[in-house]
Amino acid sequence: MPPRPVETPVEWLRFAEENLGVAQREMTQAAPAYRTICFFCQTAAEKYLKGFLIAQGWALEKTHDICRVAGIVRRI
Repeated sequence: MPPRPVETPVEWLRFAEENLGVAQREMTQAAPAYRTICFFCQTAAEKYLKGFLIAQGWALEKTHDICRVAGIVRRI
């Protein structure tokens, strides 16, 4: 059985917090992996936005285009 999509705002926010936590921990390292930090910050932002949209009744779309997701938020 394939994994179910993340459907609730709470789940999206929890995943976003996890991603942001990884980025924050990496920043404390002696030689931070800046590209990895940027990646986790971008995915956290995407997940925060999707959580917000789902809370507003948005039907989840499979996309990783943060500009598209931000554009949908602007129209709400």
